[in-house]
Amino acid sequence: MNVLNRVGNALAKNTLKSDVLKKELVLPEYFTNTNSIKDHSIREVKSCITRDCSKNEYVRKNINLVGHNSNFQKKMIQEYLSPLSALPLKRHDINNDYNVSQIQSLKTYLNAMKQKEDPSATVFKISKRFVSDMIASLIKCTPKSMAIVEDHHTKFAYKPFTFDEVPRIPDFEVYPQQFAPYIGLLTHTKFLYRNSSKTNGIIPKILRNLMHPGNVKTLHLRSANTFNDLIYFFGGKSDFATCRELFVQMKSEGISPNTRTYNLMLRIALKYSSIQNGNIPSSSVLFYLKNMKQNNVDADHVTWATCYNFLQDDISRDIFIEQMKARNIPIHTNFLYSVLRSGNYSCAESLNFLTKNSIPINYKILDLCVNKLIQEDKVGIAWELLNFTMCRKPNVKINASVINRFIRLFASKGRIDLALMTYNKYMKQSGILPDTNTFEMLFKSLVNNGYTKHFMYTLQYLKDLKEVNGLGKYKTYWVVKSNSIAEFNCKVEIVDSKMAGIKTRLDNLSWPKTGYTDNVWFISDADTRKSLRLLGCIPGSFKKKQSKVTETSNSTSEVSIKKQQYRDRIKKIALQNSFINRIDYAKGWYESLRNELTKRKII
Repeated sequence: MNVLNRVGNALAKNTLKSDVLKKELVLPEYFTNTNSIKDHSIREVKSCITRDCSKNEYVRKNINLVGHNSNFQKKMIQEYLSPLSALPLKRHDINNDYNVSQIQSLKTYLNAMKQKEDPSATVFKISKRFVSDMIASLIKCTPKSMAIVEDHHTKFAYKPFTFDEVPRIPDFEVYPQQFAPYIGLLTHTKFLYRNSSKTNGIIPKILRNLMHPGNVKTLHLRSANTFNDLIYFFGGKSDFATCRELFVQMKSEGISPNTRTYNLMLRIALKYSSIQNGNIPSSSVLFYLKNMKQNNVDADHVTWATCYNFLQDDISRDIFIEQMKARNIPIHTNFLYSVLRSGNYSCAESLNFLTKNSIPINYKILDLCVNKLIQEDKVGIAWELLNFTMCRKPNVKINASVINRFIRLFASKGRIDLALMTYNKYMKQSGILPDTNTFEMLFKSLVNNGYTKHFMYTLQYLKDLKEVNGLGKYKTYWVVKSNSIAEFNCKVEIVDSKMAGIKTRLDNLSWPKTGYTDNVWFISDADTRKSLRLLGCIPGSFKKKQSKVTETSNSTSEVSIKKQQYRDRIKKIALQNSFINRIDYAKGWYESLRNELTKRKII
């Protein structure tokens, strides 16, 4: 039986479940009126960092501390795990034993098996033992009666990103109730300022210190939910080893993992199997399911939905859904999303399934359908589906990611006109909050559109737009590339009066009343055509002739070399600053952390 038909039969027995939860929004401002932490996690270390030479000389002299074969990161992890020396953790020792050839051979073998006549039967033959063991283990830790209940992590909501500085660390001896919200904020909000949330940013360092096994001052404040937040954070960065170590650490501190902990670890195992093992099921899945049973932790609907994603063939999926139906496991909207995403279904098949079973569309399924339609080159239908949902389904909250799918498509084609029209329609008129990817794609569309007469003005317009949305200082690849073009290929003096007129035109640029179309020029009025001509978005042979003239006059080898040198300088400065920062930490980790936190007024 088709997997979708089997899910439909299960829905006939168990109606679709969804949860509506009240959430408390946690913002950085929540921590501004508290006293700063005094010395919860920063050890007193005598200063050992001195610089009596230039930056280049400093890096050259100390490159051995952080360069190739320095094992800088491994040594940091080794120090973090030192209080857990009695536990059998692999990263207690510094090894370079990753077997690349073994992983490659496994991927090659699986791909070869999938290319046979009946791939589903072949894959099932390979993985049937794993599927059998996984379902058996899952059933053992599933209660006889399951209901969808509110989980702790849903009580708090966080902004997806902010350009604010990291909030000051509260004094948790005075404000112990702020420990969990503070950890949740750092792990769920992306702090763009100085790349604080990046792997080498300040936030991972703060988190490691607050949750350090040797930090007794925060030991009594930790809970399963704070560990879950850290596992979620490092899992999002594909730091699988750290997630496993946190799982071991929480048990060593007498904190029992809950259902969400195991769901996160299963999700990490899923991500690991898709990246490292070529989707070959990982033995860690069975370990966590058996560990759930040993610790008397019940599986929930999220556990079942996560385990479904490990299945690689329709035969296994049929068996899995039958087991769900037999045990009255509630069918949640998240499970439906997993079914539609993992199967090779077209958007039409997915929408027909939703209609047939009277399933209301939600944001995740909408985003999935829009993505499939764009991949099927049915952009107009995707556009209509999005607009229909926004008009008829006001309870479906649209965010920037689905809009970015259209802008990303237009950017790849160099259609700055369509990208700006989309931005104006959804971000300005509908009030959807843009994110960093939105502007990254806008700058990409500008670069791919080519050198135009008003390139500098359009670039300045995008920079101002980015500044208005609080992302002005956040530079990315396409911002740097557009700056290099403006500097060496299209440099002109910007006239304020002319800039004001161009801003007005671009602010008012909108889609034709007929809706989505690639051929905006031919159905637009004279005023809109002036805006398109200003952007250089003109059709046919005229644009080709114009671009050839521009290339002949500007695209010389000398200019190309200068542009490359300009970008290389930016890259080298960034690398130099990164090396200096890492060298300081290699010389004195805790002192460097305290200095950075003090300088940034986080403590």
